[in-house]
Amino acid sequence: MSWPVFYWCVWMAWAPISGVFLGKILRGYTVRDAIICNLIILSVFSTIWMGLFSTATIYYEMHGAGMYDSLVNHGTESVVYKVFEQLPLSAVIIPFYLVVVFITFVTAADSNTNAMSGLCVDGITVDNQESPSWLKVCWGVSLGLLTWVVLSFAGIDGIKAASNLGGFPMLFVIIIMMTGLLKISRNPQKYDVFKEDYDSSGHPYESERLPVEKETEEDGQG
Repeated sequence: MSWPVFYWCVWMAWAPISGVFLGKILRGYTVRDAIICNLIILSVFSTIWMGLFSTATIYYEMHGAGMYDSLVNHGTESVVYKVFEQLPLSAVIIPFYLVVVFITFVTAADSNTNAMSGLCVDGITVDNQESPSWLKVCWGVSLGLLTWVVLSFAGIDGIKAASNLGGFPMLFVIIIMMTGLLKISRNPQKYDVFKEDYDSSGHPYESERLPVEKETEEDGQG
């Protein structure tokens, strides 16, 4: 159960901070756009990727490629390279994979340091959403050093323990957030500070704050 618990805690640890960042970059888009781009498309891609990679691993193991031996002798992280070694052009695929992993890590680190630094300062407004650069650097260096220390002295088990330690308390924060979302969804007019989103009877209508939809309509009329 250690790996499933690890994945659950990682998700819970990332969800609030990632939600802050996504809420920041999604200003001007509809809830439907946010759900399609950040939930449906990514879920479909993850399902395809996990399905192809896991079935390939099982296939190669059944045909004597030694996937399990690599897992036992060199750790879980070695299996991915063992799978790529079975593919044509593995000398190209493996460096490309490392580049993708690096870009993914940098993008995730940048977005999360941006969100965390934004939570540490006052004066963040719609027109000025950026926190000081020095604060972003401090968060980035701190997270990088912490990751290096845990990996160096405790390995992957240390990362799992740190994720469990940081993710489990966020479970209660997420429960509070879900409760607040349900409360707001039942009566959005009461909590929405933009009263122009509602007509005199309290029904929502298309907001003037959605330039993306306005541009789409203008293009359609053109």
